Amino acid sequence: MSIFQILQKPNISSEQLKDDDYIIIDEKFIWFAAFLLPLWLMSKNLWLELVLWLATMFVLGIIYSFVGGAATFWLYVLSAIYIGFEATNIYARALKRKGLKASGDIIASDYEQAQVALINFRLGS
Repeated sequence: MSIFQILQKPNISSEQLKDDDYIIIDEKFIWFAAFLLPLWLMSKNLWLELVLWLATMFVLGIIYSFVGGAATFWLYVLSAIYIGFEATNIYARALKRKGLKASGDIIASDYEQAQVALINFRLGS
């Protein structure tokens, strides 16, 4: 079972809601974000986060000259693992900055079951 965050577009009454007015985000480790973070950020249009990642890489470059290559490599690996776990939260926070609001969480076995649970909840069954 997984936890899914539900984000809803603002200023829409419950009678006017359509399926594309919700975004369902799976709370899981994202390998693509862990290994290829810049590409993942660009695919999600997270430009501010991309700039922050570039600044972090610049700082790691400076740290490299003080602590050496092995320590810098392991710092990068630890940050990549952290990003893999936090990628869904980073994406959700960016969507909230763009105006979407948190509408709750759903526990389901996969994405399709989360969609069915959301539809059932909207219909009141």
